[in-house]
Amino acid sequence: MLTHERIAGRCLTAALAVVTTASLGYAALTHAGLRFNADQSMPLGAYWFIPGAVQRDDIAQACLPSALAQYALQRGYLERGGSCADGSIPIVKVIAATSSDRIVIANDGVSIDGKPWPDSALRRYDSAGRRVDLRLPSGRYSCAPDSVFLMGEHPRSWDSRYWGCVPLTTVAGRWKPVPFLTFSQKANS
Repeated sequence: MLTHERIAGRCLTAALAVVTTASLGYAALTHAGLRFNADQSMPLGAYWFIPGAVQRDDIAQACLPSALAQYALQRGYLERGGSCADGSIPIVKVIAATSSDRIVIANDGVSIDGKPWPDSALRRYDSAGRRVDLRLPSGRYSCAPDSVFLMGEHPRSWDSRYWGCVPLTTVAGRWKPVPFLTFSQKANS
């Protein structure tokens, strides 16, 4: 006959087995490249990380140059606990332009090769209400060879429209959305 203690013990053992199996499965999937985006600058959800070469229009994972990363950490735009050399988490943005593209930055938005980037008006204040003190002046730009211009898809994304092109060496690879597990937030912005 099973006592309440034995039933509780078996339930606890079964629950621990489920949690352990789920943890091992999650660890295996993250090792295989599964990533989750919880930052508003890109659609929320699950992505596969593919290390290596990237091209224009790819969703890229990059570590910001040190001085820029320190600024972002101080302002709370980045968090610590990531894989970048300074300990910050990598950013995830679209490679909007390369050295062959012409970029125009104006208060009302960014255009690349004459095509406006959606919802890219420059903000005077960040989401915490602080004045944006780091931004490029309005004008025409191009990236140096082996550099990229990174843009988010959310109007309040902190991206290259504020700090310019970054070296391609800071880009670790691309993110490919997992169908049905990635959700745009544009309707909520």
